[in-house]
Amino acid sequence: MSGVALSTVPGGGSDRWPRVRYYTTMSKQTYYYGVAGVFLVVAALHLARALGGWEAVIAGVEIPVWVSWVAVAIAGYLAVRGYQFGSKM
Repeated sequence: MSGVALSTVPGGGSDRWPRVRYYTTMSKQTYYYGVAGVFLVVAALHLARALGGWEAVIAGVEIPVWVSWVAVAIAGYLAVRGYQFGSKM
């Protein structure tokens, strides 16, 4: 889908002949696939941390490894649902 927007920037044209900018909007399928990809990367990094036993310290507080296992489950679920919603489009 594409749309048209009238420019409101200085030098954008006169009242009679405004400068026209064209833009394209992101489809829902592209959005769902993009979000699913981000959640997939997050799940993979938490899985790597959990399997590798890497330490995570935030503001001086050590985060236990079990938190990464929970994050793998949640981010993995959201990634799968994102791909499922994207493939329905």
